[in-house]
Amino acid sequence: MGDNVTLDRGTGTGTTPGAKPTTQLIDVAAAGGMPPAGGSDRGSDTTGPARKRRRKAPFILGGVGVLVLAAIGFGAWYSADHVAPGVTYAGADLGGQSGEQAAQIIQRQFDQHSVPFSFDGTQQQVSAADLGLQIDAQQTAHDVIAGQPAWQFWRWNSSSTVSPQVSADAAAEGTFFSEAWPAAYTVTEPSLEYQAAKASFTVVPGQAGQGVDAAAVQTAFLDSFVHGDSTAQRVSQSEVQPTITDEQAHAALPTAQQLVRKMTFQAGGKPLITADAATVGSWVKISDRDGQFSAVYDAKAISDFVKQNAPAKLDPTPKTQTVLASDANVVLVPGSTGKTLGDVTSFAEDVATKAAAGDSSFDLPVTEVPFETKTLDRKIDINLASRSASLIENGQVVTTFPMSPGLQTNSGAMQAAKTSTKVGNYKVWYKTTVQNMGCTPQYDYCTKDVKWSTFFNGDQALHGTYWHNQFGISDMSHGCVNLRETDAKTVYDFAPIGTPVSVHY
Repeated sequence: MGDNVTLDRGTGTGTTPGAKPTTQLIDVAAAGGMPPAGGSDRGSDTTGPARKRRRKAPFILGGVGVLVLAAIGFGAWYSADHVAPGVTYAGADLGGQSGEQAAQIIQRQFDQHSVPFSFDGTQQQVSAADLGLQIDAQQTAHDVIAGQPAWQFWRWNSSSTVSPQVSADAAAEGTFFSEAWPAAYTVTEPSLEYQAAKASFTVVPGQAGQGVDAAAVQTAFLDSFVHGDSTAQRVSQSEVQPTITDEQAHAALPTAQQLVRKMTFQAGGKPLITADAATVGSWVKISDRDGQFSAVYDAKAISDFVKQNAPAKLDPTPKTQTVLASDANVVLVPGSTGKTLGDVTSFAEDVATKAAAGDSSFDLPVTEVPFETKTLDRKIDINLASRSASLIENGQVVTTFPMSPGLQTNSGAMQAAKTSTKVGNYKVWYKTTVQNMGCTPQYDYCTKDVKWSTFFNGDQALHGTYWHNQFGISDMSHGCVNLRETDAKTVYDFAPIGTPVSVHY
């Protein structure tokens, strides 16, 4: 029995004359037969096995090609938005991170990075914020990925040194340097100088000089960031021009000058302290930040002025008010609240804002202590029979004066007389320090310069008398109560308008 069998696919057996034979190779061992000794039958057709081997090679090579292409495709896709394995940047491992994740890490590293810089023995820890630097973390992460794509496996596990994408605020950087190392600056900026004697500002010109080499510091900082290195650096100097021109300073003069004006601080609606223009001018604070002049009021200077001057003008002790017992609306002694200065911190800030807008008068924050009110029972008692007048307070006679009532009050017609002082209960309704009495057509007398008149019944009054000396002795007047001038003054001071007056025998 042979190794291979040739089958006619048309009939299944034999050979059809004239037809081209079609052969199929059959593995004898698989069919249950035995291969010939020596591994093959040299007399048989040996082309079958050779064809089988040649057909396997293309399939194997094609499969490997597909895998290689797939791997390259995956690597290209992965590289587009992922950092290659083991790649570090700015001291941080970014390997395998997506672009978004890498950007977050880069941003955190940038925000936290600082470098010690020194000048003339003075060292200062410097951060990106100090230099006014902001990083575009997204673009920087993209540059890291593009610089070392993941498919370039030979560049794995290495450091990226791409330049970070940053923006800078030169004004903020300059301000930081001038405050951190003022000794490094010999440049003089133009300024507005206040002259209190003239209550005006003048311009002091600027001059070029040495300053911190900002570009060198920025380059050193970014280089140390990229390499994750915080080794101390030295600050170098370079020629520096003033950041503001003299022309800008002159242009700012009117703005500063218009803030020089008088200010008044009041309490209870009344002026308490005043700051003149020369003083207020010293409160104006000039700033030249960011290349522009600005003029504002210094709230602390306002607060200091008020604290130094207002308390002495305020009486913290309340004064008791005294009123008549018979009429509480009649004030014998006016009362006043005690006043102390309140919190002036927020007040000064408010003044600075409102004064800049044009206000010049301000109500001080004052804390008031209420006053107490007490009553006094005062009255005037006029005894026509004894020709005396008594001042009575809280039921006690304070003093008694001799007096002369109206003519015939105590003799003749008595109360029927036109000139008698009329009996009754009255109240003081008018007072005057000096006046002429009579001296008009309806009166037949004229007495000038009568002092200390206290009227209680129409035109009848207790008043001073300089033309006789019959007090307590005779009826002398046209109806008034004549007193010595000194006694009339005592009555005038004792009895406010509304004081009860009792006239009797």
